[in-house]
Amino acid sequence: MQPERWRQVEQLYLAAVDKNSRDRAAFLALACAGDSALRQEVESLLAYAPRADSLLQAAVQEAAAHIPAAENPPPHLPEFPKLGRYQIVDTIGKGGMGVVYRAIDPAIGRTVAIKTILADQTGGDNSPMHARLLRESQAAGRLSHPHIVAIHDVGEADRAAYIVMEYVQGRTLDQAMRDQPSPGASGEALRIVDECASALDYAHSRGIVHRDIKPANIMLEADGAVKIADFGIAKVAHASSLTTTAVIVGSPHYMAPEQWRAEAVTGKADQYALATVAYAMLTGREPFVAESIASLAAMTLYRDPPSIITLNSRLNPAVDEVLHKALSKSPEARYATCTEFAGALRHALEGRSIAATGAGKGSRRIAVGTGAAAIAILSIAAWFVYSHRGAGPPRLPGKAAVTATVEPTPTAPSQASLPPAKATAKPSVQVDISAKADRLARQGKYAEAVKDYTQAIDANPDYRSYFGRAGAYRQLQQYDQAAADYSKAIALKPDSAPAYHDRAICQTHLGLDNAAAQDYDRALELDPTNVHAWNARGLIYLKKGGYNKARDCFSKAIELDGDFVEAYENRARAKLKLKDTEGAKQDNEKASDLKQEKPKK
Repeated sequence: MQPERWRQVEQLYLAAVDKNSRDRAAFLALACAGDSALRQEVESLLAYAPRADSLLQAAVQEAAAHIPAAENPPPHLPEFPKLGRYQIVDTIGKGGMGVVYRAIDPAIGRTVAIKTILADQTGGDNSPMHARLLRESQAAGRLSHPHIVAIHDVGEADRAAYIVMEYVQGRTLDQAMRDQPSPGASGEALRIVDECASALDYAHSRGIVHRDIKPANIMLEADGAVKIADFGIAKVAHASSLTTTAVIVGSPHYMAPEQWRAEAVTGKADQYALATVAYAMLTGREPFVAESIASLAAMTLYRDPPSIITLNSRLNPAVDEVLHKALSKSPEARYATCTEFAGALRHALEGRSIAATGAGKGSRRIAVGTGAAAIAILSIAAWFVYSHRGAGPPRLPGKAAVTATVEPTPTAPSQASLPPAKATAKPSVQVDISAKADRLARQGKYAEAVKDYTQAIDANPDYRSYFGRAGAYRQLQQYDQAAADYSKAIALKPDSAPAYHDRAICQTHLGLDNAAAQDYDRALELDPTNVHAWNARGLIYLKKGGYNKARDCFSKAIELDGDFVEAYENRARAKLKLKDTEGAKQDNEKASDLKQEKPKK
């Protein structure tokens, strides 16, 4: 769905969701004005509202109940001093289905973890759901893998069914990520994904799908080794008699689209969840962030996640391609196995050649360039420099603070980072297409320019075409796509100050101030004379309360351009925060004088 269409659907959904059914129908009939496809999209989203409410209630219950023993120990021992033959030692935590205890198996003196599921969560001791819980746990108990928490025993006592599991000393990945909210090291993330993928493929080969892969179910032992917990439990939670008791079938942020649609779930759903975990480890946030579960469901079903490069600019753009495939809306479009996904991610993070193979028309390919491709690009660059000698760089229209040049003569990219040119691409043809796209962009025909830039990229993915298409996307306010293209341009030309500057503009629009600040810093390192970058960097400092640094940035912009009205106004705001009222007054007066002088020039 195109971003404009999505915004229209979202706005109508938000306006309709709180209305009663009669008023809602009348509202949609008027608002959609005969657009049956639009109405169908909104109504399909509204269908998730009741389910979203129950999921939200469950999420709150689960979050409130989860109390790690080391941080907040229970005030008293559990109700059961023993469960079967197991002696309870203390409480590890609580969840939506029951309590988790640390216990001792007196028969062999082994410490174990026991997860209890209270009878009222399973419909009673004699219910089919209760029997199914025991049966699924027994099936999971046959799994034996170094990265899966082993299930030793299952049983029943008083009002509870219980599962006896391997006791893991360590913490959950969720706790580790909360302790370090910023993006983690890619090497550590890779190791965790590799070990999870190995465990999941092993389980899938034995007919068991986890269905609830999330950081809270990934244990990290003291030495960092991974153990996946809760195999065999999530499948039982999928039944309606359990979901009605506010048990989540997967964490909403990690649920695959087919889980939201209540379709058949395979190991591809676990792959989607693992890719979401990888995304969160590498960026510090999940792919989709929404204010309501209903909106989260809609985003998962209809939208592509933000380019990972816009959230962590240090990553290879190839990582975006791998995650895009693993997070495909259709299970068939994902990788064949979790291990294949993990391998592709490793190649991408390490900057080696990868091929995003597999089903799905939307899969894309990244490859390291060959010598022949490098020669082709050098020929294009040489031809373009010769034919455009003396021509000034074209500019895209727009406000001065957000306008950057489209560089017409990129230096030849390094062979190591250059995607291969297609054998049929002729340099002169490719340059002609890019030149046409440049003209369309200068005329404000950005959508048409995007098409021509795309054609040029298909023929030969060079810096100029990526940079040009990014600028067109930015003018269309498609900031995700623009930032992704700027990232690809930077990969081909790492010393491009305009690309860093313009990507920072996109990141600001996407609310990614920290990433934008890094890009502005890099742009200024490469080109200290960029007055707009100094001004924009100052605005981020101002927003975050760094008033002295903000003032200094605005002063640098004024030093470079004494007629920069906005920089004077912004410096006045920073000075007011610093209690320099006289200085703020002088800057505001200067800005006012400049505004009056401009029409005379």
